[in-house]
Amino acid sequence: MVKIRLRRAGRKKLPVYQIVAADARAPRDGKFLEVVGHYQPTAKPHVVTLDRERVAYWMQTGAQPTSTVRSLIQKTGLLYELRLKKLGRSEAEVAEEMEKWQEKQAERRQKRLNVKSRRRQLKKEAAAKPAVAEEVAAPVAAAPVAEAPVAEVEVVIAPEVQVEAAVEAVPEAPVAAAEPAPEVKAEEKEEGGEA
Repeated sequence: MVKIRLRRAGRKKLPVYQIVAADARAPRDGKFLEVVGHYQPTAKPHVVTLDRERVAYWMQTGAQPTSTVRSLIQKTGLLYELRLKKLGRSEAEVAEEMEKWQEKQAERRQKRLNVKSRRRQLKKEAAAKPAVAEEVAAPVAAAPVAEAPVAEVEVVIAPEVQVEAAVEAVPEAPVAAAEPAPEVKAEEKEEGGEA
């Protein structure tokens, strides 16, 4: 079975991948049948280059892409194009649908960027608000407060009053004497077990 998957290239801590058609039993960086593209995940935005004809050929012959490669192929629109061809659409219809798809993807990308920039702007505004509040609060706190004269109040101490509370005597219930008999029986059993 043939898989379309990533094959690592590049140096330490700088991954660059080749997109290859390889036997499913071969190791990740082992033998492969053909290089069908490249993927650079560290670039911003990441770079994917595909030989669309060769990827289409391998997928039509039964090659299965791995999940990562499938998502990369999907983002380029090749999967959608292959699906349209499989449904029997003419080349003109496929080209028209792909153009619509490209426009839709561009709109989605732009919308996502707008949302990100709006979030950044809101964060900056939120960070600026406390700074403005501190600037306003500083002069208010530093302003001298006019103190009004405090009126003197006489404090009158009331004489102490002693109140005797009537305490009811509650008769205590007699406590029943504990029976020492159960303890004695337990001791007798222990002695009987030893003999």
